Formats: sequence, structure tokens, C-alpha cells
Amino acid sequence: MRGSGLHGFLTYGLTLENHGCLFDTRLSKGPRELFVTTNIAAHLPSKAARDAYESLTLADKYRVADLFFQPNGYTLMGFKADALRYFAPERRILANTLES
Repeated sequence: MRGSGLHGFLTYGLTLENHGCLFDTRLSKGPRELFVTTNIAAHLPSKAARDAYESLTLADKYRVADLFFQPNGYTLMGFKADALRYFAPERRILANTLES
């Protein structure tokens, strides 16, 4: 995807067995979305584990999520730089964007 001419890309959602969920690498601190999202915090029972996770790069957080959830499908999203104005910085889209 890096050679695609897109500014950024992200995993938008995952398919897990017979259902889907929105993808989020951020640790859940309570309900953020109206839809089911990945909840990595549920797999990190200790503060030390959560702190270690938070210190990872975004690409490594993607790898950890892939290991925890083992999805059977992905929904990907890519966008050009001028689309950034449509995404709030604190929301899931930009928080999970890997830049090209």
C-alpha cells in the first residue's frame, strides 16, 4: 500500500468467525462507539501489560491485535492527504492510521 499514492491507510474492521467489529488499537476506557469494537484491554489484565502495549508503535499494535483476534477477514480504508480534514483527530480513524 505504501506505493499506492495514498496518504494513509488503516484497518477499518475485522471479521471474527460469524460477526464483524470495528477495529481500534486504542485501549478501551469505556464505550466509545455505538458499534462493537475490538477490545484489546480485555486481553491485557495487568497495568504492566497495558503500559507495555501503550509503548508499542502503531504497526506493532496492529501485530498484537492480529494475534489476539485472529480475524478471518479485514476491511481496509485508504485515503489521500486532503481527506484528513474530514476526520476528527481524537477519533478511531486517525488514531489507527498508518501513514504511507
